[in-house]
Amino acid sequence: MEQAETTHRHIAQRIAKAVDIVSKCDQESVFLPPESQKMFAAVWNEKYGNVLPLLAMHFYLNQNDRKLLNFIVLFMDRMASYDSWYVNGLQEVRNVLVCFTVS
Repeated sequence: MEQAETTHRHIAQRIAKAVDIVSKCDQESVFLPPESQKMFAAVWNEKYGNVLPLLAMHFYLNQNDRKLLNFIVLFMDRMASYDSWYVNGLQEVRNVLVCFTVS
């Protein structure tokens, strides 16, 4: 990502920032969706959806980053285990679907 010096610089910076933040966290990271769907529905925050596509892009460009891959798999497993992604409205469901599609 060091090569992104012109039109894609801002994208590379967002990806690097997301990876840096998540890499400093453990598995109980605030960026991981809660294990319980009830907790997820009670405390929905866009942070879950907003970070996943950035991490996926980083992994696409850096496929040897196994720590990040494990984080992404755990993240997606937790989300896939929920009976529902419905929180306050359809907006949240759309956000989750877009994030899974991008990732």
